[in-house]
Amino acid sequence: MWEVSPLSTGSVVAPGELFKAFTEISGVLKSARNALLIVDPYMDHTVLQEYALVAAEGVSIRLLHRQQ
Repeated sequence: MWEVSPLSTGSVVAPGELFKAFTEISGVLKSARNALLIVDPYMDHTVLQEYALVAAEGVSIRLLHRQQ
């Protein structure tokens, strides 16, 4: 079971704001210390392939999306 820390942060990006979305994702990945859950119905595994490398070693990353 995932616990939400009182120090948890998040971001909401409006549809169509692709640059802001990738900037926010990079920032959140860099700041993650233990685990990260990304919820986005339009995102797919390619985001993890391209951006997960900025996360610290040992950070667990999950992506919840709509399967196409």
